[in-house]
Amino acid sequence: MWAWWVDALAGRLTPKGERKPEEVELAPGDVHVVTAPLPAGARVAAIVAATAPILPEQLRWTAHVTTGAGGRRQVRVAMARKTAIAAARRTSTRIGGPAVVARAGDERFVLVEGGSGSTPAARRTVVALLGALGLILTIPLTTALAAGLLAANERRAIAAVDNGAAQRAEVQRALAERLRPALARPTLSALAAEAIAVLPAGGALHAIRRDDSGLVTIEIDAADPDRVSLPGFRRTGQWPVTDRGIRSRFEARP
Repeated sequence: MWAWWVDALAGRLTPKGERKPEEVELAPGDVHVVTAPLPAGARVAAIVAATAPILPEQLRWTAHVTTGAGGRRQVRVAMARKTAIAAARRTSTRIGGPAVVARAGDERFVLVEGGSGSTPAARRTVVALLGALGLILTIPLTTALAAGLLAANERRAIAAVDNGAAQRAEVQRALAERLRPALARPTLSALAAEAIAVLPAGGALHAIRRDDSGLVTIEIDAADPDRVSLPGFRRTGQWPVTDRGIRSRFEARP
């Protein structure tokens, strides 16, 4: 259906001289033509039902009605199996599919309308225009959805607090509580300065680092590790270092 609409719109952009509609003509053996009088008030579908060689629902048909002498009307109905029409259309790969026609003498019956015969360039232009139009049309919808989601999130966040000043105070308190650990956390520079201040004679700060969980690790080299003590930190390791005595590791989450 999408291809049909694109082809139909592109046909309007394609100059008439460049349109190349395609049609497939059914073989005479696949077409059944009936001629019958058409009284006033009579329905062509009833004539089809009465004259069809197979069940009418298995057919596609089209009719030409003419008026003769004395105002008498006559109908010419061309019928073909739906399976024969489908097989004929499968022979084409054109956008929109070919028209399917039947002939009885000089008379031409169109059983299925075909594509417009648009050019590839026109179809590409239509697809680009439809894509741009779709994007423009979805802007109000996406804006409304985003606003709705933001509003819903805000309502859930403040559902447990009072309105007005009490609500603002609660939000500010929650924000302060969330930020307080980060603001109160001592910097590595400050911790390094504290460690250096309590080093024994000949001791040296080897490394200090903090991981993503906030765990601070300090490594200190000293000839006598028992004299190394960092307030607030616990010793978690100790090993000899070739030219700097003993290295001690301390850890804490200050």
